[in-house]
Amino acid sequence: MPHVVQVAGGVQLRGFVQAEVSVSVADGVPEIVAKPHDTHGRRHDAIVMFAGLAVAAAHRLNAVTRKRGALEQPCLYCRLVTSFPAQARRVRDEQLAPHQRMPALRECVLHFGPYGFRATWHHLMLTARVPQDLDADPNSLVRAVVELEKARAVWLEHRDTFTERRRREKAEGRRSPRRSEGWYSWAGRLAFCPDPMRHPSEPLPIVMERLIGAYITGDAWSLRCPVCAGDRAASEPCPACGVAPPGLAIALPTNLQHRIARDWHQIWQRTGLPVDGAVGRRETAATRAGSPA
Repeated sequence: MPHVVQVAGGVQLRGFVQAEVSVSVADGVPEIVAKPHDTHGRRHDAIVMFAGLAVAAAHRLNAVTRKRGALEQPCLYCRLVTSFPAQARRVRDEQLAPHQRMPALRECVLHFGPYGFRATWHHLMLTARVPQDLDADPNSLVRAVVELEKARAVWLEHRDTFTERRRREKAEGRRSPRRSEGWYSWAGRLAFCPDPMRHPSEPLPIVMERLIGAYITGDAWSLRCPVCAGDRAASEPCPACGVAPPGLAIALPTNLQHRIARDWHQIWQRTGLPVDGAVGRRETAATRAGSPA
């Protein structure tokens, strides 16, 4: 989750990078420029709350990639962070180049990623058949966001019902929700998959319906996986579909951590991903982005 800080001339982004930030307003549009202090070759993300603006605005800072020994541009480019629907509209905007629509899809997954960001992203790249060259099939981004929207609609329907019920319960004096109802706020961890390359292969809306039904009945906390109905241990992800028991903090083995770190770059760059016939196909070693350790 991006770190939120108050800005007063500078900002530290989760300890990775420090930057001096300046804000100017032209025709009512804020423009934010920051100069980084570090020399790390990585991209940094944060949400920065700027005090003093007429309307509270959340901004995401995109650090310019550094090449070894030289900074391409000594500044950060900042975009306004908006809602899931707004980012989904950008994904569909054919007036934007595909490489401009891809970051909007990323923001959508950050807003709602039921398997966790990485596993949800990998799932969408497979099911929507997003090619490495986005210009070859820009509509693949639309297919990805449509699947994510449908899954989010399932969750929103149940969440809105819960919100209305909680409003009535509060009026009746029940101030705290039941412990088993915490999942209503787990938009990014409803079915957390610690290994981004092991996740359910069915469409997200189908998985959401099945999973939310299990949460409502309480079956999600049983030793039978609510997604694939396979047996699982109380402290480990499902061996069949990779979904972890709810609320569980998984400590991954060191070799698995190394493999995930190695393969995530390939997932993000969409190298090694199957394209033809990926929809609905259960993953195997041959269809993963990278070889298992």
